[in-house]
Amino acid sequence: MRFDSGMTDEVYQEQILPQVSRTFALTIPQLPAGLRTAVTSAYLLCRIADTIEDEPALSAAETLAFLQRFTAVVCGEEEATSLAGELEHWSGAEIEQMVTSALFRAYSGKVELADEHLRAAALVAAHGSDSLDPFALRADKRFHFAGGGMLAYRVIRGTAVVSGDPIGPPDSAPEILDSFATRARERGWGVALTGASDRHLDAYGTLGLRALQMGNEAVVDPRDFSLEGRPVRKVRQSVTSSNSFAPMTGPIRSSSRGATATGAPIAMAMRSRSTRS
Repeated sequence: MRFDSGMTDEVYQEQILPQVSRTFALTIPQLPAGLRTAVTSAYLLCRIADTIEDEPALSAAETLAFLQRFTAVVCGEEEATSLAGELEHWSGAEIEQMVTSALFRAYSGKVELADEHLRAAALVAAHGSDSLDPFALRADKRFHFAGGGMLAYRVIRGTAVVSGDPIGPPDSAPEILDSFATRARERGWGVALTGASDRHLDAYGTLGLRALQMGNEAVVDPRDFSLEGRPVRKVRQSVTSSNSFAPMTGPIRSSSRGATATGAPIAMAMRSRSTRS
């Protein structure tokens, strides 16, 4: 069967199960809902591995290589798409569909141990100093721990993309980066960092990485900001144009209780400080 983009992960797994098994398709649905989903996923993972193992066209070395890559996909260290395409060549559309299905959308790249996430969250709470640090805890990230700290990354097409700077005690970044570089070499990954600051440029350079500035944040002090002058001409024109729109309104809500605060809605309208454009 082909995967319907409107189908949930659980529904897809339940529907594909009878097509790849007879006995388990009868017994697994009898389990309680939560356990049924977990056992179905586990069975389908084993089914894929079994299909690779039983493929007569593969040599022993090729079988081992595919199984190692399959393990990497399950652990979120390799994208499923490329592996699925190669398996389709050997084993047909069935195995290709299973590899690229909701099974891996649900579990590939999101397999993280609860204790690892808690450990990473504790490091962010203790040592996070950048506005990007909390995003290291996103569900699609993996963690590498070293030197009393960690970094968050995701492997995309053979490249480990690190999110922001390492997070940890002062002066721990070089050790964390060196440890991760060793891991990347062992697995044949390239390494790239996004959202990296200039605090650790020397450590990044030691790893052979080059810095590329892709933008900068604008910081505006409203006490000194003015729409006067040529440098802000475009901004002034935009503000002037906005005066033709009706003001937007919205209620004030308490962030702690979610209740509407006393008072009328705030009228939010941009007004130009200058009549010139």
